[in-house]
Amino acid sequence: MTRPEPLSVLKTGGANARASVLLSDSLAGKSLPAPECETDQVDKNIALAKELNISSTPPLIMPDGRVLPGYKKADKIVAAAQAGKP
Repeated sequence: MTRPEPLSVLKTGGANARASVLLSDSLAGKSLPAPECETDQVDKNIALAKELNISSTPPLIMPDGRVLPGYKKADKIVAAAQAGKP
């Protein structure tokens, strides 16, 4: 995994409208301002994903520890969850 663009690093807590504007600007090819916060959380998440050998989005981690990579339809998730029950 690689580090995402700065837009992904922004704290969004109440700033969804601003994030939406930034996303639109990014998609339009405009320059983005530097993040307003300093955080290493994204880097920590990427490192943890590598450690757990997770490379898909979204990874679904089942209660029994199985990892279901990538998008799954609801019926497949339910079937996987039921298959893992004792």
